[in-house]
Amino acid sequence: MTTLEHASSEAHRHGRTGWWGAFVGLIVAVLIAFPLCASLAFAAGPTWQPLGALRVHPRPAGDLPLAAPPPTAAPVGVRFGDALGLVAADLPDQAAWLPGDSIPFTLYWEAVGSVADRVKVFVHLTGELPSPTSGSDLWAQQDQEPGGDALPATAWRPGEVIADSYRLPIPLDAPPGRYALRVGLYLPLDWQRLPAAAPDGRPLGDSVTLLEITVVPR
Repeated sequence: MTTLEHASSEAHRHGRTGWWGAFVGLIVAVLIAFPLCASLAFAAGPTWQPLGALRVHPRPAGDLPLAAPPPTAAPVGVRFGDALGLVAADLPDQAAWLPGDSIPFTLYWEAVGSVADRVKVFVHLTGELPSPTSGSDLWAQQDQEPGGDALPATAWRPGEVIADSYRLPIPLDAPPGRYALRVGLYLPLDWQRLPAAAPDGRPLGDSVTLLEITVVPR
């Protein structure tokens, strides 16, 4: 069976046709052929139309912007899932904030193993009172792959540390009170969050609090 025929059977085995079938077929073909050749095809119902072939090469060393946490960064040492760790976080040295301010911070992630799946970072600002927008304690959030979607974790090698910067706005209608900045990871295909664990293996749920702030009246 050719790579393309196997991709087709895999897509139909999972009930995938149309553009999604083409996507599944491409992924299966890449997995089978890596790092040699992969077939690209378009699926319309049971019909597969070959579009061409592509060659997959390993990522060259040194082509990611690696970073070391600065002395101002606070050690975190939390592991997410089996292969990713939050080494440190460079957080603002500011306790009181106004509605409309943006909280700047940088996370330092490390691949502690081979990363098989792409992940997204979620950053949540939670408060003591429910937000009228979310109906929960979630007042602000930002979701992205590391590096502003430019540094997918599947491209990292074990031991590489990546800087991941954010500016999270505090809503103008945020009331005075205490707020927590929480961070976690999830799989974008099924929204499953990765479990967090302390350095000693103690489970920490699916997110960790990095910073607590006070919002004061404007």
